[in-house]
Amino acid sequence: MCIVFFTANDKYSLIVASNRDEFLARPTSQARWHAWDPHHETEQMTDRNRVLSGLDLTAGGTWFGISVTRTPAGTMRFATLTNFTESPALEQNAPPKPSRGNLVREYLDVLGGPDFSPLPQPHGSSPATANAEECVETTQQQEDRLQTYLDRIEQVKHDYAGFNLLVGEIGNFDPLTAATPRVRLGYTSNRESGSKRARVLPSLDQGSSSSQSPLATVQVHVRGLSNATLEVEPGEVEWPKVKSGAAAVEKVVTRSQHGHDEDDEKNGAAEEELVKGLYHALSTAHPSPIRHREHLRETVLVKPVYLDPSRPLQAVPPPLPPAPVPASGHSEEDSRAQQAPSPVFRGSDAHASSSPPLPPQPSLTSSSDKDQEDVEGSPDLQWYATRVQTLLLVERKPNGNVIFRERDAYVLDGEDRDEISNEEGSAGRQKEETKSRATPRWSGQERRYEFRL
Repeated sequence: MCIVFFTANDKYSLIVASNRDEFLARPTSQARWHAWDPHHETEQMTDRNRVLSGLDLTAGGTWFGISVTRTPAGTMRFATLTNFTESPALEQNAPPKPSRGNLVREYLDVLGGPDFSPLPQPHGSSPATANAEECVETTQQQEDRLQTYLDRIEQVKHDYAGFNLLVGEIGNFDPLTAATPRVRLGYTSNRESGSKRARVLPSLDQGSSSSQSPLATVQVHVRGLSNATLEVEPGEVEWPKVKSGAAAVEKVVTRSQHGHDEDDEKNGAAEEELVKGLYHALSTAHPSPIRHREHLRETVLVKPVYLDPSRPLQAVPPPLPPAPVPASGHSEEDSRAQQAPSPVFRGSDAHASSSPPLPPQPSLTSSSDKDQEDVEGSPDLQWYATRVQTLLLVERKPNGNVIFRERDAYVLDGEDRDEISNEEGSAGRQKEETKSRATPRWSGQERRYEFRL
């Protein structure tokens, strides 16, 4: 149950912080520049590799990424997705649903790579006709490509399993009048009521005077997405992890607007303080042990837990077990602060920086634990946890820097994410079976990318 928070402050016109929660054995590649081919990734953007994201090597899409377009110049697209965790469909002989990760891929790479499969077309429209229409933009489409894309998604969104999709376009659309990159965000979900459609969201600066005065302070307001819709629907309950996480992120982002001088900005100290705070907010786990999928709504950071992906969700979640009392008498936050820094990968254009401290090692849940959601010996048990934490920062100034940071959270022992491959046949299946029996551990390896729009 992934989680995404997004906001802005007086230094950054867009701040995004995200956890990807997933089964640890699912083949995945780390964030690099690419054109949807995991065998030709690069550490820096090239004329061909203009998408920066991790890759889901099973379905070919991604959960969080950015792309830099050639036309119009200096424009960046951003997209992220959260899947709804729902009971498996009961329809007999129902065709498989398309991958939700391709919704992100399609937006980041509208023109498509050599092996790209576009979204299903609306009834009565042929792919050839749709592609021809995309290649020739009208003036209105150039002015509002974002709404055009959202209208297209609206027509096919119910073909997919449950999702939230947040997309955006960032750039100096009118260089003569724009003092800072303009951020336009759009949102859609196929779990909203029928009266709500895919739509452009209000500006993150709405209600502030920051766009008129560079000295004004932006009023920080954080919004969050996980397994419920952006505006809580009738009958829905706001997820505790979204509410608590948004409050934590808002505190961090608001605090980062004060107390920094020009030297802090130049040497990266201000960025590091913000990043440290955001990672801390993303690494906050519920004090009670998580034993059931229904409990994932309570915790921002998901520590490793054995789950059966085929088990139906319970209509009434079981009660959370009591939180254990630390034997040392120290809180989890105290333990986190004592951890050693995590390794950071940096590109050639990135300044030196320190890395935030690690969360404490989890107490791993055994499949023989009587509180576990599945019976002992089930062949479908798999380790599930927060796999990756991603931050996106877009500076609030003309041609400002874009900073993309990705940190590995929990991985399977002995796993090197650089070498994960989507192998086929018996060798691939044997590798997946071996990974499913491996022990999870905290990684903390981080990558940092920086470029100018």
